[in-house]
Amino acid sequence: MDAAVLTVRGELPAGNDRAADVRALHDIYVGATVAVERLPLLTANVDHFERMDDVSVANWTSF
Repeated sequence: MDAAVLTVRGELPAGNDRAADVRALHDIYVGATVAVERLPLLTANVDHFERMDDVSVANWTSF
């Protein structure tokens, strides 16, 4: 994990209802990483990432 990922992680939204959820924290780090690296994110959990503006998300179950 580099400084750019940590910076973007701090800017990504996290709902207060999920703040204590470890999975939500992992999603934020994944979202920050793909945003920094400008990569698409292929996941079945599209709703976990839909509020992250700089993250391009595709549902892998639709392929």
